[in-house]
Amino acid sequence: MTRTSRIRPGLAPCLFALAVVAAASPALAGAQERFRRTPPLPAAQPQELKLPPLERITLPNGLSVATAFRPGSPLVTLQLVIRAGEADSPPDRPGVAALTARMIGKGTKLLSASAIDGMVESMGA
Repeated sequence: MTRTSRIRPGLAPCLFALAVVAAASPALAGAQERFRRTPPLPAAQPQELKLPPLERITLPNGLSVATAFRPGSPLVTLQLVIRAGEADSPPDRPGVAALTARMIGKGTKLLSASAIDGMVESMGA
């Protein structure tokens, strides 16, 4: 008489995985306990942050430009920050900063907004 297995076909791998996990749990528990008893390493001393000096100039149109020169660095980074919002409006001309922020993407009399975008992008490429 032949006997057939009463275990469903997909159940055998699951039972095997369960047996492996059950056998490994005491080892895992011991590792967790050793980890809890190990004191933390002493904190490393923070390194001093050395920043290059900033040189600031103001252009005739009132735009402030700050530069930092790092000898030996072949990298050039350009960031354009335009203050906007009522906190930056002159007291005698409320709304100027908000208007400037809204109009900055509209272009000028001589250059369209897309032409300005193209010029800025070509500087970085």
